[in-house]
Amino acid sequence: MENMITQEEVLKAIKQLNTSKAPGPDGFTALYYKKYAKTLTPQLTNALNEILNGGFWGRDSLLAQVTPIPKPDTDSLNCANYRPISIMNIDVKILSKILADRINTFLSTIIDSDQVGFVPKRQATDNIRRALTFIHTIRSKAIPGLLLSIDLSKAFDSVSWSYLHYILDKWGFKQKFQHIIKALYNYPQAYVRWGPYYTETFPLSGDTRQGCPLSPILFILALEPLAAQIRNNINISGLKTDSNHHKICLFADDILLMITRPLTTLPNLINTFDRYAEISGLKINYTKTYAININLPPLQLKLLQLNFDFKWQSAHLKYLGIKITPHIQDLYRTNYPPLWKNVITTLKTWTKQDTSWIGRIHAVKMVILPQVLYYFRTLPISIPSHDIEKLQQQVMKYIWNTRPPRVSKATMQAPREKGGLGVPNFGNYYQAAQIVSIPMLYANPPPKWVTMEESLISPAKLAATIWLPFVHRPEGLTPMLEQTLTIWDKIKHKAKLFSPHYPAVPIVGNPEFSPGLDQGSFQWWVSKGLTVLRYMFGISGPLKWDRFQQLYSSPPPRRTFQVLTGTTLPKIQIQGYKYTTLYVPGNNMYQIPILQRSLVETTFYLKPIPHLPYRT
Repeated sequence: MENMITQEEVLKAIKQLNTSKAPGPDGFTALYYKKYAKTLTPQLTNALNEILNGGFWGRDSLLAQVTPIPKPDTDSLNCANYRPISIMNIDVKILSKILADRINTFLSTIIDSDQVGFVPKRQATDNIRRALTFIHTIRSKAIPGLLLSIDLSKAFDSVSWSYLHYILDKWGFKQKFQHIIKALYNYPQAYVRWGPYYTETFPLSGDTRQGCPLSPILFILALEPLAAQIRNNINISGLKTDSNHHKICLFADDILLMITRPLTTLPNLINTFDRYAEISGLKINYTKTYAININLPPLQLKLLQLNFDFKWQSAHLKYLGIKITPHIQDLYRTNYPPLWKNVITTLKTWTKQDTSWIGRIHAVKMVILPQVLYYFRTLPISIPSHDIEKLQQQVMKYIWNTRPPRVSKATMQAPREKGGLGVPNFGNYYQAAQIVSIPMLYANPPPKWVTMEESLISPAKLAATIWLPFVHRPEGLTPMLEQTLTIWDKIKHKAKLFSPHYPAVPIVGNPEFSPGLDQGSFQWWVSKGLTVLRYMFGISGPLKWDRFQQLYSSPPPRRTFQVLTGTTLPKIQIQGYKYTTLYVPGNNMYQIPILQRSLVETTFYLKPIPHLPYRT
């Protein structure tokens, strides 16, 4: 972290600059830095290292232009409904980006996975999935609960610098690294631009500037102690599962709380926020804090409404752009019809503009597709096929400017390298978005929504469900996962994915391999991450015993051969079965029913492995 800044880091930061962003007050654009990168990099590296070694920026370098951006769906006559975006000089952004990249190398190890904003390899979809799983679980188990969306008043602009410096020290950042961060906030000044008008320059006394690459990272470092207090407070209750207590979801300053036992939880929660506000400067904005009843008795709900000045909702609660409803079955009608209406209105507005044929395709890909894809990704629910077909028709109608098409839809949707134009196929995008969560079932560590949903089918594992026939899938799956599996099954049949040669077939938590349901007996395997069949195979086929020992440090022989033979290795013979004696290295002997096909055999259609020490 305290190493000298290298030319490679500076050059990398320059290459990542967005040329579409406005320049700072000095007027030098990102394109200027990219054009003359080879000339500027050595000089810029020396200047940044001078700051790292105790120097400071000049005051003009830290000058920022603040542009107020109106928040969507708010009163534009109220100044509080504008988001101040700081347009900074590019050289300051380059240093901020280098520091951010250094912190990002370990950020996920110190920030709990409750926080998904600005942490590498985490996604907003994870927290929405957790909220939906919370709703499904407490409804299916008849647990009284609610969702609470907390708004922090001017969050990025209210963080106390003294608190920020204190928290950096507590996180273990060395003084040299803290100095270079402080140098970015040493007497900064700003002015506000509103159209052609400029204010006088004024000093900044406390904030993390929106528009700075480092600001969101500093903010989540400052917010994590609050999240930890909530997680560790036994009087704040959420949803308990086998190994976790799920209470809070965060995307930077967007906070969603999953609450049970609200009569006890809410007073303790508000007290925690109040104490945090005293030291950090971050306070709850009650006018924008929303609560929605999930399963509360009417009298309890009335009591809470009288005592807590939230905006109590009945239809939905908006979080990260998605309207979360108290019933899973209402998600479609609450979210998608307004989306379709907005898309169609946009397309009709664009139709009046004189845009080229190719330009219209690019407009759809850059504006319409991201909007629709975000809903596809975050809401794993069923959509009527005629809705997607109607959307596709409206898009094609816009592209052809209401004229009859002269090129087939299939040709237009083909990739450019195959002679097509890459027009989005929304049906394919929907299916892809529904199954993109499947790899997360194998992630190590898994996202928290996986552990939440897995607790509902324990001891089975979610990763096993995609390989099981429909009739063998465990009960208790959430509607979201059932929808994913429905799409997965359709794709398997359409693409003829019937080969049994799947290295990802689980060993642990697979109902078709009963020994693996006892996770206690397979604890060694779980601790090593050896939970799927691919670990039993090398490039040329199944691993030999000595190679397996070499790779995985002498695994327990009994469990190893259970996996290879798919049996519980009984120590007594059962009448009516023929048995073979299996000699395990170390003079251990087990008797195995020879009529039992091995898990490897069953899954891969392989013959018995010849190099294993079988003897009849």
